[in-house]
Amino acid sequence: MSQLRNTKKLEIKNAITKSGYFTIDDFEINFNSKNDYLVVITFIAYPYFNFIMLENEVKDNTKNMLAIRTMKYKTKKVIQTRECPGDYKENETKNYENVDDCIYRIAKWIQNLYDDLQNIDIAKEENNDTKNMKEELDKYFNDTEKFSSNEVTKLNNLLDKLTTRVTELENNLEISKDEANNLIRIVKNGKNNLELMPKKTWFLTTWNKLKSIDKNIKTILEFKDTLFNFIEYANKLLN
Repeated sequence: MSQLRNTKKLEIKNAITKSGYFTIDDFEINFNSKNDYLVVITFIAYPYFNFIMLENEVKDNTKNMLAIRTMKYKTKKVIQTRECPGDYKENETKNYENVDDCIYRIAKWIQNLYDDLQNIDIAKEENNDTKNMKEELDKYFNDTEKFSSNEVTKLNNLLDKLTTRVTELENNLEISKDEANNLIRIVKNGKNNLELMPKKTWFLTTWNKLKSIDKNIKTILEFKDTLFNFIEYANKLLN
């Protein structure tokens, strides 16, 4: 089984983090696949969406006279990605000369994933904390349901109040500038996605970002320290 160097593993994680659309917690990253893949990246909310990197042999299209006469072609080793979603097909396979090009490709795959989530009509399950949250969301929403204009307004107001509270805490030196900026970035991202994503996807991705916040900050923000505090609060607000 081929194993990537730790440096490359870190580069893969950084490519996900730098995408700006999701957090690392939105994905399961498996560097020890049973299929001898170099890495399998799975979107936890909908595991149907994944990005696989592997070594493979493909036909070498470089022809010579001997190959033409014998109708035989050489093969060459490539680094391959298998992506769902692809650029225009549901599943696409692409060949590259090196690992770095494959890692660079992750950002485009995440962009395709983000775009597809705005018209999602599938759902799968996964055994982890995010699966538990998804099961909780299943009680309230179907897979394709989107926020109404009234709900968007209510949630925007909620997120505006959160931004105001964060600014007050920073001004009072109760949280650092970096902590405040991180929270405001999460809120801004959430507001931008309200009219784009289905409810379940929005709540799951927003919760994944919020759950990474330090417990002390959550207490200061007056969030209950429970796994489902955000969905509980927001659902009461919408009802």
